[in-house]
Amino acid sequence: MALNFNLSDVKKRLGDERWEEVTTHPEDLGKEKKRWHPVTDTLIWKTMSIDLGEITEENIDEFWFRVRLLQLLDGGPELHGGIGSFYLTRQDIEDHIGLSTNVSDKRREEWLKRVLKKLSDPPQKDSANKLIRVAMKEYAEKHEEVKEVADDMYEGPFPV
Repeated sequence: MALNFNLSDVKKRLGDERWEEVTTHPEDLGKEKKRWHPVTDTLIWKTMSIDLGEITEENIDEFWFRVRLLQLLDGGPELHGGIGSFYLTRQDIEDHIGLSTNVSDKRREEWLKRVLKKLSDPPQKDSANKLIRVAMKEYAEKHEEVKEVADDMYEGPFPV
């Protein structure tokens, strides 16, 4: 099934000037032909991975929770051609209240079950373990007193 989306409520809420700033690719501001801003494009596609079909005043906390959890679990920023990488922020989500797609909503419990199942699959499990090792390494580098203990946990220098 194709992903369909609607941003007309976002435009009504933001007004023309702010709409262009929020939803237009930075390289296309003021031009006739425009592409979606990478944040807008990412949020549209993100609705599929978080199983929420719209951003509303009522579900913004849940939308942000799911986006943030995936960012933490994936261990990295969003990647987008042309502007490099970035992390979605709560402000990005607030700016897009009114975005709707044809994605069906799932309760948090259903969604978490799917996310946790994916984490237990070997490729994701390795990524999650690597994220934990990197976080521990960064912590140990700033806290010398735990470096020796952390090195012992991995029988030598941290594997990254």
